[in-house]
Amino acid sequence: MRKRLWPWILATLALMISALIRPNGLPSAAAAGGTTGDFSLAIYGDPGNLDPARADRPPEWAVTDNVFQPLLNVNAVGQLLPGLARTVTVNKHVVAITLARTTTASGQPVTATMVARALARPLWPVVNSSVAHRILGSVRGAQAVISGRTKLLSGIRITGHRSLSIQLTGSNVTAFLHNLANPALSIVPVSDQIQGGQNWQFANLDGTGGWKLTRWTPGDHLLFTWAGRPLGAGAPTEVNLVEYPKPREALLSVVNGVVDAAPVSPLAVHTLQAGWLADLRVFSGPGAVSLYYRRGALRVSAYRPLPITRWVADTFGAKPHALSRRWPRRMLNHRPMTIWVNASNLVAVALARTLSAHEPLVSVRLTTAGRLTRLAARGAIDAYIGTYSRFASSLTVPLMRPSVFWLESPRVKTSTVFPNGQLKWSSVRLKG
Repeated sequence: MRKRLWPWILATLALMISALIRPNGLPSAAAAGGTTGDFSLAIYGDPGNLDPARADRPPEWAVTDNVFQPLLNVNAVGQLLPGLARTVTVNKHVVAITLARTTTASGQPVTATMVARALARPLWPVVNSSVAHRILGSVRGAQAVISGRTKLLSGIRITGHRSLSIQLTGSNVTAFLHNLANPALSIVPVSDQIQGGQNWQFANLDGTGGWKLTRWTPGDHLLFTWAGRPLGAGAPTEVNLVEYPKPREALLSVVNGVVDAAPVSPLAVHTLQAGWLADLRVFSGPGAVSLYYRRGALRVSAYRPLPITRWVADTFGAKPHALSRRWPRRMLNHRPMTIWVNASNLVAVALARTLSAHEPLVSVRLTTAGRLTRLAARGAIDAYIGTYSRFASSLTVPLMRPSVFWLESPRVKTSTVFPNGQLKWSSVRLKG
């Protein structure tokens, strides 16, 4: 996932930084347990695991990011903000945390003891979160927990009812603070820590994010109720996740008023019917998706100029904003060019495919992030589309912001997304 001072962090931190059209067997919000909820959205397939430490697919993230909450949050421009932690201070390799006064959805106070146990839990052999192994590796005592010799991290000390400290073995404190905002480290209440395991998600799951699972019919829907403080006018108090086997069916359910929102793959935006585009929402994150090409490998261009605005518009329509004006003037000389792309970056894949359709001399190669990094470091490739430079020396053409796409019904007034692109249910405001 899973590839963010601020005034609230104290001075020491300054050192770092479907009812109408529905195939047989397709679930509908109207059929989901006799209720639609105040707000409903489509997910593709059944979540296999609602443990935030092990969630690795969009249907799972859609739930875990809303039901649970990490110590820190990340906003739309990549800044760290308070989550369950009210203040954070740093003294060399020790991070001190004071928790906000908050409770779980069932009313259980969030305490330092709960947090200390919850941070160690993803490392337990029964959970065995590979993400947690990586991002908690710098905490003292991590290997002892991973090996099963102990349940708690020796580097975490409880200093008060709502305060604790974390001792690190490394010096990159800034990276560790960003790790505390990773959803894999969301705080799981003691009751769910105890029952744990593969099937703990079926029983009244409640977390620190304010939402509580009240009904789950596997293969059909999941219903959640809001148990936190009032969210204000237009905010839903029930959210119904309706499962669809195919994205097209989910999008039709939005168009026909069966559900209120459905995610749209970047690869499918160009297939949307013209009448649907008015309800397409584009959420953009920090940084830029750019064309990077290796310095020294290029000659005078053999390609006709292609305006970046047209390139982006041909890929995603007029809504995403193009960051550059034209295709670079100096490119490979009179020979085919291969554009490489990390296959998991669907925005980059879509842009590369559109470019290939415009220019027959350009071909697209999909690969993994790790292999793309290795090829670029060796100078074995000339160009790729991505979000950061992997070349030792490169030229950069910014194309557009990293974006996610949602089709929303006209009754949705406003909404926001988490950094991984999942809809934040508490941000939704519905028209009266």
